[in-house]
Amino acid sequence: MKQVLRKILVAAFFVSSHSAIAGTCPSIGAAPRTIASSAETYATTKGFSLREDGVVLYDYGKAFNGLGKWADPFFNSNYALGLYRDFLNTNCTDEKLKEQFLNIADWMIAEGKTRGDMLVWEYPFSDPNFQLAPGWISGIGQSRMASVLLRANAVTGKSEYKAAAEAAMRAYEHTITEGGVMVYEGDVAWLEEMADIKGNSFKVLNGHITGLAGILDYYAITKDEKWMAVVKRGVAAVKRDIPKFDAGFSSYYSLKMPSNARPIAPRVEYNALHVSQLIWMYENFGDPEFLTWAMRFHAYDMNDDRYS
Repeated sequence: MKQVLRKILVAAFFVSSHSAIAGTCPSIGAAPRTIASSAETYATTKGFSLREDGVVLYDYGKAFNGLGKWADPFFNSNYALGLYRDFLNTNCTDEKLKEQFLNIADWMIAEGKTRGDMLVWEYPFSDPNFQLAPGWISGIGQSRMASVLLRANAVTGKSEYKAAAEAAMRAYEHTITEGGVMVYEGDVAWLEEMADIKGNSFKVLNGHITGLAGILDYYAITKDEKWMAVVKRGVAAVKRDIPKFDAGFSSYYSLKMPSNARPIAPRVEYNALHVSQLIWMYENFGDPEFLTWAMRFHAYDMNDDRYS
């Protein structure tokens, strides 16, 4: 996953009878940190393609035992939120964009797996870097999928979207050993991008912050204080542990990795993503410590020294 996502950072439907009135915009705005490009551009970026049914495929190539092209739910959430933003930008008059968006929402519900009281999206391949067996889930995407589904509810008024969004969010109410994505350590909480049901907490920084952004978006829509409580504990986790991510010449991708791979965040790639995310943390939560660490990690990107 780390190696495949690195490439993305460097490169950076069936028509149903959904009943929104053309030109009438839903009450929920575009999601924060929606892709900068148009959804169409995102879906045709190197490595990406659209399947005949309108679902985004990413070509993993030989990675993960030759996985090849696969419909990654997280990438489809990015695509769907881009479609939603693009639809709003037409003053909600482009029926094609609306249907493309709702098509992805329908696909998400169809692809989701019921796990207790949760709706989750499983990764059907093993991850050797983190020694995860097929079927693991990710805290990076559950809230993004829920954001898509809430917006589908806003477009159509159909309750099944809202119910699915609520079920997706329950992954943040269960620990990783319970099949969810959370690790609690005192007053702080980590959202595990690679949720290991065996109980290993890897603390992947970019996945944790991306998940937090999705939960904050969900809170902004629902005003349910339990989600703000999760956000606060997640912010406290970053504040407590961010010094541990300083490698002295770049940042660390995660604080633990059971394989022989070193968890270094490549400069200008994942390190730059950490910088962007820490600036987002500062802007949203006002703690200057996040800005200080963003500046420190950014300075590493300005350094041309080689390291070994």
